[in-house]
Amino acid sequence: MIDLNNAEPAFALIPAGTIAEAIVSLQPGNHGENKLFTKSEKTGSIGLKVCFTLTSGSYAKRKIFQLIGFQGSKKDETGKDTWGAMGQTLIRSLVESAKGIYPSDKSVESIEKRKIKLTELHNMKCIVKIGIETDKSGKHPDKNKIFTAITPDHSDYSKFKTVTSTRSNIEEDSDFNDEIPF
Repeated sequence: MIDLNNAEPAFALIPAGTIAEAIVSLQPGNHGENKLFTKSEKTGSIGLKVCFTLTSGSYAKRKIFQLIGFQGSKKDETGKDTWGAMGQTLIRSLVESAKGIYPSDKSVESIEKRKIKLTELHNMKCIVKIGIETDKSGKHPDKNKIFTAITPDHSDYSKFKTVTSTRSNIEEDSDFNDEIPF
């Protein structure tokens, strides 16, 4: 018999609205040429599995796992893929946070910086705002989620001056050549 009464309880959720630095790690999927994406067998939706490792504050070393929407199976009344659009918006804000791009900057340089290969997200360091996702069905416990990245136009951005973009550690000539033109 094992007595678990003295074992540490599970982590409490990180409070909603917490801002921290994080490193993005791409997780293997089951879809696409390089298995970079995850495709739901049930709905056909396609997402990008990501782990955010917090690197600052009292929650440093905590991990938040998330599926970022890339292509949803449902469309809204105008035919727009809202899940995919939300995912691309999040990816754009992560890139802007890491590369120090103002969201309103439409210069040629910023436009080019927003064009990335998905593998560039791997090991990218950015500033994120954490939220709590509640399961409306009540079947699953609440969980932390990255709601947005903090970009240079946000007042808290300057508190994290160590943020820099890091190149992917996956070789340039590998099969990971997916580009996302924003």
